[in-house]
Parts: sequence; C-alpha cells; structure tokens
Amino acid sequence: MSLRNKIDIVGKTHKVKWAEPNPGTDTLGTYNYALQTITLEKGMPEDLAQSTMLHEILEGLDAILKLHLPHPTLDRLEAGLYSVLKGAGIDLKKLLEVKG
Repeated sequence: MSLRNKIDIVGKTHKVKWAEPNPGTDTLGTYNYALQTITLEKGMPEDLAQSTMLHEILEGLDAILKLHLPHPTLDRLEAGLYSVLKGAGIDLKKLLEVKG
C-alpha cells in the first residue's frame, strides 16, 4: 500500500505527512490550517490510522468552514461517523492510500 501524500478538503489540497512516533505524547495526528497539512504518526494499526485521518479531516472542515466546534465535539463526530461508515461497509482505507 502506498500511503497518501495529499488530500483535498473543500477544494483545498492539503499535504499529508507521515511522522515517526513521538513517545512523549499521545497525539496521533495534527491538522495545520496555515500550512494546509495533516501529519499522522507512522506505524499505527490500520483502523486507528483511518480513524485519526477522519478526525484530522474533520479538523480541516472545522477550520476551513469556520465552524468553531469545540474539540470534544470533533472527537464525538469522528467516533460516530467512523462507526456509521465502517458499519455500512465503506472502505476507509482509501483515506490512507494513494488514488490509483
């Protein structure tokens, strides 16, 4: 599997970076509006990586659309949306893989 290096969010292309794990933190992913980047930790189990990417996409939507949602709300939206999509059999691997 070739890991994605960019993703479009509301028509804006964002770089996707894969970083080495940082043992001093429990952060698995970050979103940076100014740099239009999503950074994810390498080596996560696939389901956790999918969930984290979905969360960072929601962070991007929140920033771009100026929703100003509290972070706990984004956490709950991600958990609910992930559950619905996986339960419906939607392949979330496509969030992580290069189009092809």
